[in-house]
Amino acid sequence: MPTESDLLAFREQARGRHQANSWVAQAEQDQVLRGLLGSVSDARVAGLRPVVCVDLDLTTLLAPAKSVDVLMQLVPTITEMPVSPRCAEMIDLLAAIWRGEQDALLPGYTSSAIAAYGVFMAACLEARTGLPFDQDRDACETWIASSVHGQLRNGYWNRDVERDAFSPGFSGFASELVAAGATIVFLSNRDPSLRAISLASLSGLLAGAAPIFAFFGPGGSPFDASSKAVAVQWIEAGVGAGVHFGRAVDGQTVFDEAALGGMTGEPQAIVAVIDDRAENRHQIVAAAIQSAARLNAVGLPPPREMACAAPGFCPEIEIVSTADALSSFIVGEQ
Repeated sequence: MPTESDLLAFREQARGRHQANSWVAQAEQDQVLRGLLGSVSDARVAGLRPVVCVDLDLTTLLAPAKSVDVLMQLVPTITEMPVSPRCAEMIDLLAAIWRGEQDALLPGYTSSAIAAYGVFMAACLEARTGLPFDQDRDACETWIASSVHGQLRNGYWNRDVERDAFSPGFSGFASELVAAGATIVFLSNRDPSLRAISLASLSGLLAGAAPIFAFFGPGGSPFDASSKAVAVQWIEAGVGAGVHFGRAVDGQTVFDEAALGGMTGEPQAIVAVIDDRAENRHQIVAAAIQSAARLNAVGLPPPREMACAAPGFCPEIEIVSTADALSSFIVGEQ
């Protein structure tokens, strides 16, 4: 959960980004991505095999059409937004944004991203109309978030997943990571019915830069973060490239040892976790005890948590307290 200070900082930043097409500025992103390449190189020089853990949904695979469709469906409900008569102008403005007549960041599909979207959109309405919400703000933020949540969170997977967009620049940056000595491993908890499509997407994301190395949890929201944390022990044990599927056993994710294949023969250390969800990043890093110890033994910092504010989407509120944040995977102006 975001702190009150994070919420206040997010509101203020939202006012300054209400017309931006990306939460993270290019210059800031360049610094983060180049810093990651440096961390990979440093670990490799120190004799470790550096691993970068990467998320799929709302990090490397994007579904803007789904969010656009949901907002369009919600347009008829906008008159129900709880604002005072003096703020009536905001109703027309929100309708124009949700119809796509004015640009604004889209809501992500997770509960935390949707909650942040309510805060962002309220700040956007204030900034564009010049009207303060005052006592209406909390109710408006909650109404926007709950309206979107009902349509998007539960209906996110009701779409053509094969048409998902790739995060800009990923395949090129993957090549740079591999050249610097990194092993890229994807961590996901997508439903088993989406595995074939997911593997095809991974092939497109990598574009031949590296063999596919991925762990898929059993699916279902209870395993969203925990399945990724369970994969960490196998990564640190040295499991090599391949696609590994988990199953649920007594409420826990299990990756069958016999199906994991051989070891790399090198000590692997997770140097960074790139994920749009703070909960996922925290659990992965907390589980990466051996990685932190191996990095510390050669004088290097612990695994980095890197928040992803996917291009065109509103990020979680927790992004304001994350040291490293990126949007696309493009380095430098294109």
